[in-house]
Amino acid sequence: MSIIKTLALKNNEAIRLASATGNADIVRMLLTRREVNPGAMDSEALMEATKRGHSDVVRLLLAHPKVKSSARNYLAVFTAIRNNHEDIVKLIINNERDIPSRVGLQIIERATNFRNIELVQFLLNHQSFKGVMYSIFHSDNLPTIKAAVEAGYKIDQSTLDIFLQHARSNGNDDIVEYLESLKEIPKLPEQPLTVMTKQCIICLSDENILQGYMTACNHQFHAECLQQWIAKHNSCPMCRSSII
Repeated sequence: MSIIKTLALKNNEAIRLASATGNADIVRMLLTRREVNPGAMDSEALMEATKRGHSDVVRLLLAHPKVKSSARNYLAVFTAIRNNHEDIVKLIINNERDIPSRVGLQIIERATNFRNIELVQFLLNHQSFKGVMYSIFHSDNLPTIKAAVEAGYKIDQSTLDIFLQHARSNGNDDIVEYLESLKEIPKLPEQPLTVMTKQCIICLSDENILQGYMTACNHQFHAECLQQWIAKHNSCPMCRSSII
């Protein structure tokens, strides 16, 4: 074995140990040696620093081109999430600009499993994760879907209908129920209430006669009854004309 290869092996082991102990000065010194490959042994130096939360060492290692290429399996990200090192997750994500949607989904699912909503929020707002949302809502993973919503992701109603259609077609009743709860409840057009002259056919009660609401199709209902009705139906209970 050549002297250079022997030195490389020794120095690679040295940088792994220095990274594990968080000795940034030794790591910085070893990184100046040409024979050192800090991405060797499946990027063990980065993995060791990540596992133990040595963010200053992680920052040094990520600046090296051999570490960047070796870290593309994102094991360091998963390790940082598992050990609740949110700052290191952000360091690695910000260092890597090319995250496939499949991997991005796995990263968010890991963060969800550990109930780190703040980290999920960071990931969803990061440029590299812009294409992950459709994967999340088509993943059939209710906790991850809930985490995305709790993290502040806003779903427009047309997109929500697409997600609902997918969940229904797959028979995911729990997801359908949750997505249904996100739908905006339509509001009755504002207008003065009138005195009821006929019984409300929704509740079949003669009470609250001063709470009458006259639709455009000239049918009367209790305002509260009609509001509850249009939450599920957008048509008059009597003639099926559109209300909203």
